[in-house]
Amino acid sequence: MKVRFFCLIVLFLSYNSSGFSQGLKQPQKKKPMQETMVWTGNERGMKNHRILGLTLGIKGTILAFTEARLDGSDEGPHDLVCKRSTDGGATWSSNIYIEKGDGSFWKSQGVPGKKEAWANPAALTDRSNGRIFIFYVLNEGEHKGVNAQRMTRVFYRFSDDEGLTWSKRTEITAVLNVNPKGKPHLDINGQPIKNEDGFAADYLGRAFHMPGPGHGTQLENGRLLVPFWHRRALGRTRPDGTVQKIPVDDRLYSSSAIYSDDHGVTWEKGTDTGLGHRTTEARILELEDGTVMMNARMHNKSRRWVALSDDQGRSWYKGYEEHTVMPYTSVDCGLLRIRPPHPKSKQENWLLHSHPNKEKERAGLTVSLSTDGGKTWPVSKLVYGYGAMYSDLVQLNDGSIGLIYEKKNNHPGSDLPGGISFARFELDWLTESMGK
Repeated sequence: MKVRFFCLIVLFLSYNSSGFSQGLKQPQKKKPMQETMVWTGNERGMKNHRILGLTLGIKGTILAFTEARLDGSDEGPHDLVCKRSTDGGATWSSNIYIEKGDGSFWKSQGVPGKKEAWANPAALTDRSNGRIFIFYVLNEGEHKGVNAQRMTRVFYRFSDDEGLTWSKRTEITAVLNVNPKGKPHLDINGQPIKNEDGFAADYLGRAFHMPGPGHGTQLENGRLLVPFWHRRALGRTRPDGTVQKIPVDDRLYSSSAIYSDDHGVTWEKGTDTGLGHRTTEARILELEDGTVMMNARMHNKSRRWVALSDDQGRSWYKGYEEHTVMPYTSVDCGLLRIRPPHPKSKQENWLLHSHPNKEKERAGLTVSLSTDGGKTWPVSKLVYGYGAMYSDLVQLNDGSIGLIYEKKNNHPGSDLPGGISFARFELDWLTESMGK
């Protein structure tokens, strides 16, 4: 009798101990960063893949874009390609061609034998209807055998099926060639005013306009914004036909945004920021209070240019050099505002910034976190300690973060080829050191 009573007690305690432990919240293991290659460096016989576009469709499809470079140079022939991922970046589709650098476009323009340099993808998703835009340019590239890059023609295409198919191209170069009042730069006869190289240009003589790269943004009021940067040519044609290099300060670098309030049917250009500070590639985001922030690369400088707007990106009332993030080499970087899990969340004004951590080389890819809308950046974590160049960021539907970056193949003992890599991580991976 005593034995049976003792066994019942043991069974009762064992059951309740098990039930009690199951009722407790067990500490969840932090998921490690997961990484996959999107493009290998020499995929499909290309010299390399450079310059990135990135966006998320409303159904959760990740779209990545890049230049597939035949000879590896900025000015040489490029295809513009896209890959899709429907499983959070674990696997990627084969190439979807936005443009091919096969000479067909130049031939249609009366320039046979020249191959196209399609360049600088910047992606944007309209969350209200799911339409995805990809902005890009045709870079003139070489002129008389010299890397002059005197002009670009600006285009976009759109997709209504999360990147499976794309519309015909639409040219919007004229949107960028404006006078000081932001209106088309035309003469009294309504014709485009040309610069000394014979190209339609803005009032500063600039015919070279580049989107992004990376991504644009949609504001809370529905406005679509795409960052652009502008400059004059790298070289100028002399009367004898030779090309003269133009000094950096005479190229008149600056950054701006184009915007649309009708879901991309029409576009207008806002005012410039950074003129005199050599600003180029940029990202734009909307802060919690509705202020629009631009964060731009500065040519040959280890600091960033930050500008603020209180009219949804039409103009910029403040511009300054950023000194709260560690200094790093001049390069295009990712910038993202975190989508908070609920209103009034402490993450309402959290920003992420992807960048190198070296001043003299493109290496040491790092993600930094700001918890106060970009005023300070108290948290930084290394992603890849070796060669890494351009990068961009996106937040997935489950709240995790996607990071795409150009990865050099100089990791000792690594079997990963150089190319474009996509890393996915939870915010906990970045914030685990906070409060310790």
